[in-house]
Amino acid sequence: MSSIDTVSLRWQRNIPDTKNLREEGWNPIYNSRFGNIEKWTNNARGTNLPRFTWSQPSEREGWLTAEFSAPYLIHGTNTVDADNFDIGTALDIVSEHTTLKTGIECDSRTALVGRIDYAANFAVGQDDIPLYLEAALEAKVSRLKPPRRESETAVCVEGSARKIQLYDKHADVLNKIETGRLEGKFADIARETSRGVLRLESRFKTTQWVKRLAKSLDIERTPESMLNCETAEKVIKMELKKLSLDKPVESESARLDALIETFGSKAADFYGFLALRDRFGDEFYRFEHLGISKATYHRKVKELKEAGLWLSVVSDRPLAALTEVSQVRHRKAA
Repeated sequence: MSSIDTVSLRWQRNIPDTKNLREEGWNPIYNSRFGNIEKWTNNARGTNLPRFTWSQPSEREGWLTAEFSAPYLIHGTNTVDADNFDIGTALDIVSEHTTLKTGIECDSRTALVGRIDYAANFAVGQDDIPLYLEAALEAKVSRLKPPRRESETAVCVEGSARKIQLYDKHADVLNKIETGRLEGKFADIARETSRGVLRLESRFKTTQWVKRLAKSLDIERTPESMLNCETAEKVIKMELKKLSLDKPVESESARLDALIETFGSKAADFYGFLALRDRFGDEFYRFEHLGISKATYHRKVKELKEAGLWLSVVSDRPLAALTEVSQVRHRKAA
């Protein structure tokens, strides 16, 4: 089940003249150049409650931001999906907590979405996780940088305030337990539910990117439109297509047979094309001596991706398309 993870909600709220934020536990953040207070923060450390930022530039409207993780807020871990009911519960908690912290009515459902991370947990099995990560490194992602290794257990595509991350959730959980960031019963739940899980996260980290997403989906930038499993499903499918993981990944040994079956007499041409990619890397059309034009290059990439033959895996068997792999379903935490 595709769902949401980290979210920030924003309200246009001026800081009341009567409030003494410092006495109420808010911390000032100073402008490094001018030395004035730029914004105030209030974080309940050691909890999964929302983190607040309140800013009011001189002669401009003030903005209050609450950032939280819906699955952590409800379940104490994001290895357990947050369904639509959980998301609604999280919004209620954020409304109550924000109003309490600020003394101003702040209904989450009337806020604007300032940041959102969509996510999906795929139960691929622990042995196949490294194979999916290796395959993803070959993906060609339009308008974003090529995938890169973030660590031995994660691959990411990172642009300006925009990130797609594919990683071994069990390794992530073990790291958090070892470093003390995940403890107690929540650590036990996360350790149990994360084994064999490949996690995909699609992060829109700024208001500008959220606006672009809302426009592309033809929806409003509101919690009602953006914070639900149906919208999450659309975004995750979009990202899987970018990563070419929406189709099965052929093993290298079976690639030629698959090319012949798909392209017939043109198979040798495509096989040579892929060999050039393996030798010279993406966008090898830039090497003029190879004689491949930019238009020809992109046309063949498109044909190979549509046929599910752009990626390959060093394995004696293909990998299933992630759209066909069962996503980890919602399970209530004990």
